[in-house]
Amino acid sequence: MRLLQNPICFVLAPRPPRRTRHRTPASSSRLRPRIWSFFISLRTKGHGFTFLEIVVVLFILGLLLLLIYPKFQSLTEDGLQTASRHLVGVIQYLYHETIATRKIHRLSYDLKASEYRVSVVNSNGELASPAPLLERRVSLPRGVTFQDVVTLHQGKVTEGEAYTQFFPVGLAEKTVIHLADRGKRVFTLEINPLTGRVKVYEGYIEVKEVVSSE
Repeated sequence: MRLLQNPICFVLAPRPPRRTRHRTPASSSRLRPRIWSFFISLRTKGHGFTFLEIVVVLFILGLLLLLIYPKFQSLTEDGLQTASRHLVGVIQYLYHETIATRKIHRLSYDLKASEYRVSVVNSNGELASPAPLLERRVSLPRGVTFQDVVTLHQGKVTEGEAYTQFFPVGLAEKTVIHLADRGKRVFTLEINPLTGRVKVYEGYIEVKEVVSSE
């Protein structure tokens, strides 16, 4: 407290408050000019980027691509290629499964429903369900259909059902499958009767005659 004097009286007046300064930590005060100068250098730099900046940008882009690509691929994957790949896998699996179990297997194609399924042919010629993994019907991707199927015993089938049989002696019925999509693209799948392997061709390959293996 201090005294204010005038000709009449003495008045006690409060002392004005002191101004306090907020001190910043030494580390932040040193770091702030460095960060600011870094951004200023990025704005005013006209000769290009440094090697470190390029590496950081490429690392970030690569990380984003790694995270986004699987989702993008699943959205843009070609239905015709997917159907061909899955069907090739089933055919090759059945070829080896038939040899291992010594049971005749049949791969049936439902051209109307755009589905295929696997059955086991008993000794009396009746169809039985295979292992639970194979007994379900598999639908082709949306927009993909069987245009036709050519086999030795049925010839060219354009409607209804066709099938390919696999025998325990290591033979498969020679079959040519034509898959088509809404864009009128066609893939041709040809089953090798001796190896069970499948060749995939882009486009419709006309089969004049399907002959049995020697």
